Amino acid sequence: KEKTLCPHQDYILFNYPTIAVDTHVARVSKRLNLAKESDDVLSIEKKLMKRLKKNLWSKRHHQLVLFGRYHCKAINPNCNNCKLKKYCTNAFFMVILRHKER
Repeated sequence: KEKTLCPHQDYILFNYPTIAVDTHVARVSKRLNLAKESDDVLSIEKKLMKRLKKNLWSKRHHQLVLFGRYHCKAINPNCNNCKLKKYCTNAFFMVILRHKER
């Protein structure tokens, strides 16, 4: 299936479960080791679809987007208050970086 301009249109138009990988989903997936740093959006999408239950794809997509948008931001992520930091490669890096800044 080819990628479309609006990757989640299948869900919106046809109520078909899908996981659209945008910048937030890609960043969070990589930081939480659900995907490799070198993975492209198609690889990340396939990995997430394989790992998550199909009936939860759309819900998890929205959760990843919102988590990436408001908590696991590209700049100044909120690692100190994150409940997922034990799974996150970025949180470990941020602790080392802050320690060196002292």
